[in-house]
Amino acid sequence: MNIIEAKEILELQELTDEEIKKKYRELAKKYHPDINPEGHDRFLKIQEAYKFLKENVEVYEILTHKTIFTFEKV
Repeated sequence: MNIIEAKEILELQELTDEEIKKKYRELAKKYHPDINPEGHDRFLKIQEAYKFLKENVEVYEILTHKTIFTFEKV
């Protein structure tokens, strides 16, 4: 799995911690096997995507963060 796949599975527009949690809870509730017996496979993919993003979103933010460094002469 990669960030793009996880983002698609969780139907995310943004990769913020708050948005990831919100979409995960919404989709997990919708596809939970106790509520939607046909949603078992989708539920497992949602869990996998959530776990992947929680482990990797900080790295993604660091790699895509556009920071301008300025150096002063000492």
